[in-house]
Amino acid sequence: MNHQFVLNDGVSLVGATEGEFAHFFGYHDVSPWDPLNRQIIVHRLPSGVMDYTGRSVSADVCLWTPTNGEIRSVGRTAAWSWEQASRAQWRGKRGTLIFNVLRDSGDAVGVEVDVDTGDRHELPASVYSISSDGRWAMTPHFGRLWRYWKSYGYDCRLPASIEQVAPSDDGIFLLDLDKGSVRLTFSVQQAVETDPVPSPADTPHFLAHPTFSPSGERFAVLHRFASKDRSLFTRLFVCNQDGGDARILAREKVSHFEWLDDHRIIVWARQTSPLLTNARSSGISALPLARNLVRLLRKLSPDLKQRMLNEYYYVFDVRGNEAPQRFGPDALDQDGHPQVSPNGKWIVTDTYADPSGYQSLILFDVESEQRIDVGKFHLPEAFRKKLLKSDLHPRWDRSGNLLCIDSAHSGQRQMYVLDVSSLVH
Repeated sequence: MNHQFVLNDGVSLVGATEGEFAHFFGYHDVSPWDPLNRQIIVHRLPSGVMDYTGRSVSADVCLWTPTNGEIRSVGRTAAWSWEQASRAQWRGKRGTLIFNVLRDSGDAVGVEVDVDTGDRHELPASVYSISSDGRWAMTPHFGRLWRYWKSYGYDCRLPASIEQVAPSDDGIFLLDLDKGSVRLTFSVQQAVETDPVPSPADTPHFLAHPTFSPSGERFAVLHRFASKDRSLFTRLFVCNQDGGDARILAREKVSHFEWLDDHRIIVWARQTSPLLTNARSSGISALPLARNLVRLLRKLSPDLKQRMLNEYYYVFDVRGNEAPQRFGPDALDQDGHPQVSPNGKWIVTDTYADPSGYQSLILFDVESEQRIDVGKFHLPEAFRKKLLKSDLHPRWDRSGNLLCIDSAHSGQRQMYVLDVSSLVH
């Protein structure tokens, strides 16, 4: 057994990046495989780059063929982060690649590249997520994220309303990729004023992770601000594509989510009482007595603490027809980065490093609720720091037979493709 990682006997290693460079993809919510399922998007940096200092270091956006190890550059960008990279992704079935770059002016914008001809054109705004048909894209302002949640932002030009607590001219923007137009579709102010909760008067709010539903008719987005106890308060909204019919599904502690289908979404969240929710948002939890209670709570066993806080994966019906239901509470007992398989039958997710430093890679059968541990990967201490952390961020290929992960178990960020076909068939 390799002390750095161990794989399930039914899993084989198809390919791995290597050499003098660090390679990674980024977040877990899109597939890096091209429409033909042959090449994978890779971000490449010199191996010595560890700090995330903004635009001073550029990354190569590359295509990797795992079967023969070939890597070729198709672009370069200073708009990247360790968590989400340049948000590089394929535009529907067109075979063109979209990723974010920085203009000389400092503005973050998307570029669309034909990877066969090299032709490229600039988009009117940055891109976060793209609808499945390739027509629409959504984005927050990455400058606002850089100021208030740096792990997900870019060191780009800040919006004019950056100091405003809840601006009406900033939020989530909708791009028509066919027409080349962009407009604000859901503002920070709109989020704050929808079923408002108490919050510190001088604390800025921001929106993050706008993600289309499978049909593209709706999107989910996180509304966040720092409460007085300096922790993050989050609400999960689901809206129509035009920003209408905004509904709050979860609040207080909300983390990673994934659409199961057009009507259901799984979310790692707490389902707590309105009293506790308001205590957190208003800052009561920052008072001395409350802080002491929090310290006591943190000393409880993880299982007991989880039950007391009611913190699990939940399935939410975005139409409001059904109450939230726990999702795999016995098998999926930790927050992670879930992605649904192309056939909808499996979920792949991961865990953060345990006390011994190992991250787990997990398959979960949606129907039988069976958990299969794909492998464990040791995460060196240097890669556990906030702005530098390396999560596995598992992603499916387009056939549902392969997984791609980022891992730093070798002491350097690299990408690995695993064949799990024997486990899912």
